[in-house]
Amino acid sequence: MRNKRKIQQNRCPHCGKFFKPDNRTKDWQTSCRSRKCQVKRKTEAQRKWLKENPNYFTERYDNTKQWRMSHPDYQRKWRIKRKEKQKAKSSKLSVKSIKLIVPEKLFKGDIQDEIKLVKQCDCSFFVTGKFFKNSVENVGLKNTG
Repeated sequence: MRNKRKIQQNRCPHCGKFFKPDNRTKDWQTSCRSRKCQVKRKTEAQRKWLKENPNYFTERYDNTKQWRMSHPDYQRKWRIKRKEKQKAKSSKLSVKSIKLIVPEKLFKGDIQDEIKLVKQCDCSFFVTGKFFKNSVENVGLKNTG
């Protein structure tokens, strides 16, 4: 005889519907996956936290203001450094492009052909016959075909 595991179901305090908690968070998940219920849960949690920590922002403001006064160029330097990192990172990632040319006699003109082509090579553009001639001339390339 098989052992049947009992499926845990909780009732959402916001909409009242039963839901199966996510396996990763089943011990502490309190509301269902509905967007409205998630927003309500988050709002309640924030209200509760603010009630428990009423002076959090007012007490931190003086410390933050004082630190910023003693480090006036920090944010400007941080932004410059961050832009440099992003530029270095983006230059390392090279963009590769492929131009796929399908002979007109092989192309049947069906949308299935285009979908198969996109799935196989992960490209989204191809030209055939007379369209290739026009696109090559517009781009300024020499027509080799």
